[in-house]
Amino acid sequence: MYVSANGFSAEGAAWRVEVCDDCGKEFYYPNEQVGYGEALSMMGIGAAGNNEAAAREAQADLRFRLKHMRQLVKCANCGRFQQAAVVQRRQELASQAIRTGFFWTLFPVFGFGIASVVLDKNANWSNAAILAMFGSGLLGGFLTVAAWVIARFFFDPNIGRYLLWRADQETESKGMTQSQYQQMTQSDHLDAT
Repeated sequence: MYVSANGFSAEGAAWRVEVCDDCGKEFYYPNEQVGYGEALSMMGIGAAGNNEAAAREAQADLRFRLKHMRQLVKCANCGRFQQAAVVQRRQELASQAIRTGFFWTLFPVFGFGIASVVLDKNANWSNAAILAMFGSGLLGGFLTVAAWVIARFFFDPNIGRYLLWRADQETESKGMTQSQYQQMTQSDHLDAT
């Protein structure tokens, strides 16, 4: 049976206003997000319709992300990151650690497992491959859990604790004060006339 996946992405940005947790002042930033959509087709049946469905799903995911997701941006007034954005980033990093760790744990396990079957003629090599399989699985699992714990509980850019994940400094500093945002929108309005 032939199954194909059609994946689409949609990029967009919308101005987001935040009220700072620390100073209580408003600041603005362009919230840039990417939405994803995917559709499966079996043996190529309905592939054209699936392309449209995946594109619609990507657009819907983009709208959701623009409305509900935040970027890790400093307050333009006091320089602090918002707690909701920090918590969201922690969740994203923890999910990324699990996905990456899952792959890097299972890949060597399967590799050494296949090697143990292929090398079955020589028992010494087979035993070594089995030991390497379990060892790589344990090490990969430990590193995955460690990365997840670090991401989930220790990542805090407000105190400069980025650990494994340094954010994009350009993204961090793209916030605008209310007066800067008003000046920009007024000059854009004047340029349009």
